[in-house]
Amino acid sequence: MIVEIAVTPLYPDNFLVWVSAPPGGAFFVVGSALAEVINETGSDFGYSVTAEATSGSQENIRRLASGELDFSLSNAAITYFAVRGGEGWDRAYPVRSVMTLAPKIALFVTQADSGITTLADMRGHRVTVGPAGAGFEYFVRPLLEAHGINPR
Repeated sequence: MIVEIAVTPLYPDNFLVWVSAPPGGAFFVVGSALAEVINETGSDFGYSVTAEATSGSQENIRRLASGELDFSLSNAAITYFAVRGGEGWDRAYPVRSVMTLAPKIALFVTQADSGITTLADMRGHRVTVGPAGAGFEYFVRPLLEAHGINPR
């Protein structure tokens, strides 16, 4: 996860908006918590901060690159490909990481009696990594493909 803050012209000059992701996901919770901590402890900061939901990292990066936002939360893998113009991005986006909040961990789960004990054992089986375009897909797809598994 990458942190970026959003300042929009809809608010006073001293008002910052953390854009994150849809409510119900971790990014929205993190963005809301960051806003709360800054508001409670950052009296010298001089800004009021709130969290706003978006459709997620891809929207955040596009809005950031267009100049609509100054900072946002973004998935590290999605940002990696956006900066390089790869994996479905129409061009390279001029954004950069400010800080990392947490590493991504992939946990593969299957039924205990499936006989699957390694990544190689997953070949030929259906693999779900989340909704198409979701951040986790960007982390897991290259790993699966490196082991000869087509997650599509």
